Amino acid sequence: MLRAVLVDVGGTVWPDRLTGHRADDGCLARLARLLPSLDPAESLATLRAALRADDQGLAQNTHAVLGRAIQGLGAECAESDLIEIRRALCEPASPGLSLFPGAYELFEAIRHLVFAAGLLEAGCPAAACVMVGDSEIKDIQPAVALGMRAIRVVIEEPPPPASAADTMVTSLTQARAILAEWVAPTAN
Repeated sequence: MLRAVLVDVGGTVWPDRLTGHRADDGCLARLARLLPSLDPAESLATLRAALRADDQGLAQNTHAVLGRAIQGLGAECAESDLIEIRRALCEPASPGLSLFPGAYELFEAIRHLVFAAGLLEAGCPAAACVMVGDSEIKDIQPAVALGMRAIRVVIEEPPPPASAADTMVTSLTQARAILAEWVAPTAN
């Protein structure tokens, strides 16, 4: 019986890649204020490159990545500044970010099914959980390795030829339908 659903967000319910060009003016202004001894454009390019290079790892520690990149530029900053720098890097994305079609309905369906009980229970067995995500490395493989079922969402890219996931979908509507099937009682 399915008791819990874990849902990745970036690339699964909203785009990982922004569409259209967003001006970096606000980001550059904030970086100039937060890192006054550094060139804002060079800082922005270095920080974005460091984050892209770290994107393939299973564990993410964004503040550590940013801190190392800033040290590489010859500057130091406090943890509170790292939080503001991360926010500055997100600034160009915030106005253009919207959920993929079906995201609200997916969350609503999860709320109304038996998943709420599973989410409240710490220690739910892996066999009773499903992972919904877009990343084979970060979402699907770790879930399957733990004994969970997995749904791979491939909205931003074409479906790969193979996946460790139980199934692949190209829309959140399809993911919702599969979850409903997996929750439905089976006839003996």
